[in-house]
Formats: sequence, structure tokens, C-alpha cells
Amino acid sequence: MIKLDQDETLITEVRKHSFVFFVNIMLSVIFALLPLIGVLILDAIYAFEFTAKIYWLEAFGYSLWLLIVWVVYFVFWTDYYLDAWYVTDKKIYDVLQNGFFDRQVSILHLDNIQDITIDTRGIIQTLLGFGDIHVQTAGENSKDFTMRDAKDPNSIKDIISGLHERRAKI
Repeated sequence: MIKLDQDETLITEVRKHSFVFFVNIMLSVIFALLPLIGVLILDAIYAFEFTAKIYWLEAFGYSLWLLIVWVVYFVFWTDYYLDAWYVTDKKIYDVLQNGFFDRQVSILHLDNIQDITIDTRGIIQTLLGFGDIHVQTAGENSKDFTMRDAKDPNSIKDIISGLHERRAKI
């Protein structure tokens, strides 16, 4: 979690849609089972006879493979769980986690918002209600904020637009 200013109120927290994590889980399961399927196919074609040495060598190799898949799964989980936008009544905090030890936190003042764009591509994103949110900033050193695969991007856009309009009236 981030530390907010004393006079700042958290409005909403934006995270990726759970379907994105589900796809990563399915990829991890497929990659975990891939060597077993390969051995079964090779055994059906060539009719291997497994000796004790070959069995232990395969068990060691498969255990090493599972360890790698497990670490990659936790990288997926860390990125999914720690990537977030925190929308307050004054700012947007963009927390971007890249792997285990790389974290970026960017702050966008609502006064600097120039444009908000929603990008929903394909039938899955349309049916499940997720997509990308792009917030463009005004100014010389403008930086675009992007939340990929955000859950319910239209309501987030409405919240940010309403907060921006309210800030503009002050």
C-alpha cells in the first residue's frame, strides 16, 4: 500500500482482471505437464525401457523443471497482485511491479489530466468487461499512465473524469 497525504482520500483501487491471472495459471499448469506428456509420447513411439538410473535422472530433471515453472508462476502472481492504481480525490498513484525486485511508483495529479482513453480488444475483453486505461497528461514532461487489463475500465474512466471535473471547478 502507498502512503497518502493527510488531506487525501482513497476513492478506488484499480487492479487487473482475474481472467489475466487465470490465463497465467493455465500456462503454468501446461508447462508443468509438458515434460510428462513428452515422455509419454516418446515412450509410445520408441517403447523405452526405464532403468533406475534413467528414472532418477528424469525425476531430477522434472523436479528442476517444476521448480522453474513454480518460480515463473510466483513472478506472474507478484506482478498480478502488486500492480495497481490508487485513485484518490487529488492524485492517481500508478504502482507497477516488474518481477520481484523492481517496483515503480508514479504519481499523477488530477489537475494534469488531458485525456482518458479506454481500449477493449476482442470478444473476451468485451464479454468479461476488462481492458486498458490510458491517461494522458498535459505539460512539457508529460507521461502517459497505462493500466493494462483493468477490471471494469468504463467505470474507472467515469470516476477519474468526475474527479478531474470536480478539481477543475475548484
